[in-house]
Amino acid sequence: MESKKLKDNQRESVKEGDTYGGEIEVQEHIDTETIPSKMKFEGEESVVVFDLETTDAWNKVTMTLKLTLLLKSDITQLAAFDGTTVFNEYVSPREVISPKVSELTGLTFDFSCDQMYHHGKPVESRDIQIVLLEFIDFISKKKKPILFGHNIAAFDIPILMNKLRQQSLLSEFMLHIYGCIDTIKLARRKFKTKDIGNHKQQTLVTKLLGIEYDAHNACADVTSLFQLEHFEYSEKDVFPFNAALLTDSYIPLIRASHITKLTARRLAHSGLCLKHLQLAFNRDSENGLKSILLEHGFNAKNSHIFY
Repeated sequence: MESKKLKDNQRESVKEGDTYGGEIEVQEHIDTETIPSKMKFEGEESVVVFDLETTDAWNKVTMTLKLTLLLKSDITQLAAFDGTTVFNEYVSPREVISPKVSELTGLTFDFSCDQMYHHGKPVESRDIQIVLLEFIDFISKKKKPILFGHNIAAFDIPILMNKLRQQSLLSEFMLHIYGCIDTIKLARRKFKTKDIGNHKQQTLVTKLLGIEYDAHNACADVTSLFQLEHFEYSEKDVFPFNAALLTDSYIPLIRASHITKLTARRLAHSGLCLKHLQLAFNRDSENGLKSILLEHGFNAKNSHIFY
């Protein structure tokens, strides 16, 4: 018992203690001065399902082209649902909505009169900055909100993050987000393809709930996904909203073949960037680094590669 208490105290001192080395280089949108603790649910977390519609469809193009389209895609609809309140806003795009996307979503935009249409009917759309500010306000009223969504790690989060950065709102947004869970990961773990056909949200809702809905409408997507109570999740399924930025911090180690991309993603999904591990080492040498790695469930055998 005393040994465990000593280790716990040591770990906390590493997280909160002073830095013994030089000044820490601050990476944008990452708190490199506080080492995150392992995620633990306390029953106070709020579920917020969210979804985006955008100007481009890139599900069937190469990964390189995906990234290019992702960075230029505009959000046309942003919706969220917490089980009680629906947030649903249409966004005036700066890029033309592709014909393929219009066919799927029913959204078109007439730049000559600054008017958006949904299946031919006029709808109010607003500037992206206004919509993002209102979304932040919506999120900030929840207690420890966890963003849920289908395929959000690969699509919705990168696009939303890019727009938040463009509007200088990413740091503010991240102050209010407790974490994210991608329901496609949960679906793949629970249901075999041979039993359900595929893991698309529309398929899951039809198969499990027996209902049809307006797929590719962000508002309908979030309300239908919220009804799917067949998913089981734990703290291990939660990842930070800025996981992509955390992963990028390990690029030097990946290039040097010290760690794999998969290991970098696992570390990032635990909330740890390379600076956090180096900070732990600076505060309590190799013991500090090992204690942080072990707390987050990683093998500390090769901890020397991080300093």
